[in-house]
Amino acid sequence: MLIIGVDPGPEYSAWLRWSYPEEEILDMEICKSEDLVLRIIQYPFDVLSVEHFACMGQMVSRSVFDTCYWIGELRSWAKAWSTKWFPIFRKDIKMYFCEDNRVKDKNIRRALIDRFGEPGTKKAKGKLYGVKKDLWSALAIAVYTADMLNS
Repeated sequence: MLIIGVDPGPEYSAWLRWSYPEEEILDMEICKSEDLVLRIIQYPFDVLSVEHFACMGQMVSRSVFDTCYWIGELRSWAKAWSTKWFPIFRKDIKMYFCEDNRVKDKNIRRALIDRFGEPGTKKAKGKLYGVKKDLWSALAIAVYTADMLNS
């Protein structure tokens, strides 16, 4: 199964294509949100999994609404492509990998490294080589999706 995990953003989004059961990163990129659909459509995939916002009872900024726009855009394309849509909330990722919804991104990153090994170096690449910044979130989304769909 090929899963694309997306960490959407108002200007830039991170996406990663994950192969399950091989548990292998096939492609990954941080690109302009407006180019995201054009980037991911180049690759075959079975599931599009995107981080969603949850209501936290706080005021939100324009960047939140802009990100919601891109999530809606992806949802529309998933429907047009007849692709399985798998929305994910950040709290679910936190609880799944760390069993605590107060953890930070660095804790989720550590949980992924504990599971798959160190990213490695250019000379000695690990399974997670090249994952950086928001790609860690995209990876967590893809791995969580694979685990949930295959449990």
